[in-house]
Amino acid sequence: MARTSGALAFGRQEFGHAELGDRRRTRALVALAAGLARKPGGRISQVFRTLALRERAYRFVENSAVRASALVLAVAQAAAARISALPMAYVVVDGSSLSLADPRGRKDFGQV
Repeated sequence: MARTSGALAFGRQEFGHAELGDRRRTRALVALAAGLARKPGGRISQVFRTLALRERAYRFVENSAVRASALVLAVAQAAAARISALPMAYVVVDGSSLSLADPRGRKDFGQV
């Protein structure tokens, strides 16, 4: 039970304020984040054990009204809120780059 309530608290903290155009989408995002916090990694079918939870996850992921930028903004706002309570914080910047040459499109990297 503690793991479940901790995962739900994480979902609320990170995404409870996300602006997705409909409060139901935000609630779904919080539930998805909590599920992923309980069992990180893997496919939707591995993380969410019931058909209803899997269907909810697939619908959310495939919803064209959900913008990735809104999810990133929510995480950034949650991080900023945590950091603002600290006297000092380190900000790590990754200056590396990656080049994946595949001019014929045969390696199936997907979107990078």
